[in-house]
Amino acid sequence: MRLDKRFIINVIIPITILTLLLSGCGVNRNTESKAAELNPRTLKTYDVAGMIWPVNPEQMISPDNKWVLGTRSQSSGFSVVAMPLSGSSKEPVSVARAEAEWLKQNLFGYYPLGWKTTDAFLFIAAGTQPDGPHKDKQGVSIRIGSVSGKSAEEIGWLELDNGMMSWAEYLPQKDRVYFHVTQAVWEFDVTNKQMRKIKGELPDYDGFFYPKLSPSGDYFVYELYEEDKKGVYLLDAKTGEERPLLPAGDNLSFYPAWSPDGKYIAAYTVPLKAGQRTGTWSDYDYLPAEDGPQPVSPVITVVDVQGRIVNQFKVEGKLLSGFRWSNDSNTLGFAAGVLKNGEPPGVNFESVWLGSVASKDNNVTKLADISQMGQGPAAYVFVDGMDATGKGMISEVYRESGSELYYVREGKEPLRVVGSLNTPGMTPVFQEYVLGLVQTSGKAALWLFGKDKAQKTMEFSAKDANILGYNESMVVVSSGELPSFDENMKRTINVIKLLDD
Repeated sequence: MRLDKRFIINVIIPITILTLLLSGCGVNRNTESKAAELNPRTLKTYDVAGMIWPVNPEQMISPDNKWVLGTRSQSSGFSVVAMPLSGSSKEPVSVARAEAEWLKQNLFGYYPLGWKTTDAFLFIAAGTQPDGPHKDKQGVSIRIGSVSGKSAEEIGWLELDNGMMSWAEYLPQKDRVYFHVTQAVWEFDVTNKQMRKIKGELPDYDGFFYPKLSPSGDYFVYELYEEDKKGVYLLDAKTGEERPLLPAGDNLSFYPAWSPDGKYIAAYTVPLKAGQRTGTWSDYDYLPAEDGPQPVSPVITVVDVQGRIVNQFKVEGKLLSGFRWSNDSNTLGFAAGVLKNGEPPGVNFESVWLGSVASKDNNVTKLADISQMGQGPAAYVFVDGMDATGKGMISEVYRESGSELYYVREGKEPLRVVGSLNTPGMTPVFQEYVLGLVQTSGKAALWLFGKDKAQKTMEFSAKDANILGYNESMVVVSSGELPSFDENMKRTINVIKLLDD
């Protein structure tokens, strides 16, 4: 079946972007697990027709471990489904569906958010509505689905004259949904069914404005590049008050990222070019990319929500890149190198490092040189995640010959794992280990990284695999062929228990 371009825009792009924003931002709310014995084993496996897409896997498993949420695309349409994790049933329960013909004519997507009870869950229908009380209208429809009722009900609505939702997140502890649409961030109180605009008249930057919600839901952090406002700003989600966190001056900070505990924000920081004082974008010494600066700077700055500088990480004479928070919020991992001239300029990567937030003196530690991680110059080094101790790093080195995955710890030779990590930025913690899904040619496997070792636990025959959901004791993996909209497309659902109760 030939892939319709609008169908790809409707389904693949929104979900891919949302997945990257929610799970690739470094904020992992699953920071610890119960004291239990690590005993990986398969509980259930079965095939499902169509392609199953993950969105925010951390919140997709029901409280009773009986269901996992996802979206399913088939040649006939796109739906929100709950897939069984226990019992004999192998049939997904669909609560909402948009037909393929509708998707070819309209921009639309479903976004599962998380569970309210063991039966009820929240999701969003965004775009031109295919059904419901606002059929044919454009907007954001917040809905509650019922597995037992195989149905859904709209509980909130925001009509849009133009623009689209870029991301959404449900915080169960507040029972509120937060979402970003073009030039505004909104809050929906699920209990009282009340919609509130937190702040409007925000910039768009051609779709590259990404406000990031704190783990507590109390703040947003983002960058502004306005005439009178430049730098990293903090928005109070309750009052709508905006204030500078790292305002531009002698330095410019960008690409802020929350620590998992929500206490700190880290950002890249570059100085003014020599002799420049006006403070426009072009006056700062950053490395340009196509749509903004590269994630590269001589300094990584860590601040608290009051704007107090907690720490700054530097490696003498080096540029730092690709920082990633540890799950315990105590450290950051990053790569370092020297300037590589070219068009555009880049970095000759030389080493990977660890920065300690609490340490004032000797606050950076070299974990390894790139020369210890394969042969030849590295085109790019990506920090996929940190281990459970915050002292080890899972890193991928990209060369012309391909990529290589390593588990790196101080004072020890890097451990190579054959394959590429399918879950960068998402590192679920199970006791003293973090979990990674590693893809090789024709196979995917779950690996545990920790205690100075990397061990393979489960392997699947699959050209593509992703994590649909995880919690403190289990993980659900979707595996199969490469994504397509072929009418014969199917995925295998693998339900894996990692910890005994």
